[in-house]
Amino acid sequence: MLGPLQVWTGTAWTGIRAAQPRLVLAVLVAERGQSVSTERLVDEVWGDTPPRTAVGTVQVYVMRLRRLLQGSPVVLATRGHGYRLVAEDGAVDAALFERGAEAGRRTMAAGQTRHGVDQLAGALDLWRGRPFADVPVSRTVAAEADRLEQLRLDVAEERYGAVLGVGGAALELGGPAQLVDELAALVRAHPFRERLHALLMDALYRCGRRAEAVAAYHRLRSVLLAELDLEPGPEVRRLYETIQADGQAQPSVDASRPAGGVPGFVGRRGQLAQLDSALEAGTSVVAIEGMAGVGKTALAAHWAHRVRDRFPGGVRWLDLSGHGTNGTARGSAPPGGRSLLLLDHARDAEQVRPLISRTPGCLHVVTSRGPLDGLGDRAAGVARIRLDVLSPDEAGRLLEHLVGVLRVRAEPRAAAELARACAYLPLALRLAAVAVAGNPGQSMADCARLLTARPRS
Repeated sequence: MLGPLQVWTGTAWTGIRAAQPRLVLAVLVAERGQSVSTERLVDEVWGDTPPRTAVGTVQVYVMRLRRLLQGSPVVLATRGHGYRLVAEDGAVDAALFERGAEAGRRTMAAGQTRHGVDQLAGALDLWRGRPFADVPVSRTVAAEADRLEQLRLDVAEERYGAVLGVGGAALELGGPAQLVDELAALVRAHPFRERLHALLMDALYRCGRRAEAVAAYHRLRSVLLAELDLEPGPEVRRLYETIQADGQAQPSVDASRPAGGVPGFVGRRGQLAQLDSALEAGTSVVAIEGMAGVGKTALAAHWAHRVRDRFPGGVRWLDLSGHGTNGTARGSAPPGGRSLLLLDHARDAEQVRPLISRTPGCLHVVTSRGPLDGLGDRAAGVARIRLDVLSPDEAGRLLEHLVGVLRVRAEPRAAAELARACAYLPLALRLAAVAVAGNPGQSMADCARLLTARPRS
């Protein structure tokens, strides 16, 4: 389960050549110990379009699987109108992983941290790749793969946390320097996993690489703001403040301005031209309005990075979070000259109005989900930009950046269907791309069907 699906035949490990029997076995092993009806297996394999011979075909697949499993510690039994897979203790790698992880946790809780970390490492060593890496997509397989992957990340975080001494467990298992590369790879694969970012920051900080630790925080913050309209959580912020308070090496990047362009930013030529025109015209306020997830913060951050050299007085970011009065300030007041103030996540015009500076040359870019009618009109020095969803072509280019040009262009219809299912919203596309990129062995069409079939809460 913890990689490509393989079976022990009594003499050697072997895979299952045909995809559909492989899927049948994957569902049964995911539900091991439970009876799975033939009707459900048909649905898992063929979905809404089963052939007339589906039930008989499943029976043939089970017969072949039983032949393959002879001599293994696994039995495939008939139960009523279905089947039940019974596995001997220790016969399934996923079960061994969960047992080893639980043992490691108990050992560490008993105060034997080093031994507990070794047990966690042993559990993680059972992994050979992505769960069910070579199995076609189905509801059961996808759900079990997601569950196991989350467990793997939880265990990895616990192990790294103990090695780094988080929570008082001071260990010297190679030191933090050896963990940086591993954590950096996990952060790249799971960009929204804040605990991994915190561990990477901690490892960098303990190696004396403070500037890189701070830069790692700003990368996380940029991703969360651009893609989820969220600030980092309290654990990451506290660690960031601790590193900043060190008083030694500081990052060269101004923490008050976007550290770089938004990754994968596409389209918005008209809106960027409107922002450029507002800058040239000496406009005082530009309001960017649009629904949640449409990319307001990304547009503001991308443009601010592009024109930052036009503001010698500095660029500041004020997160209003749609609530409260003052928001969270980033950076100090500009020393003078033309400056840019980004007022992000504004609730309404009343919240923004007291923050508008009367200093000549100061441009305010405000983002909000609702209309900011109370700020005034163009005659009063206020420009308004209504941000809509991406065009189908822009959505396709965003997917190409996120999951790879070759993969998208190999299945253009599936990519177009995925974009339509996401309503061409940048945030929804980015979240879908995370799932697609995490399944390199599956076709885009399979991933699109799985994502569009999931119930929406």
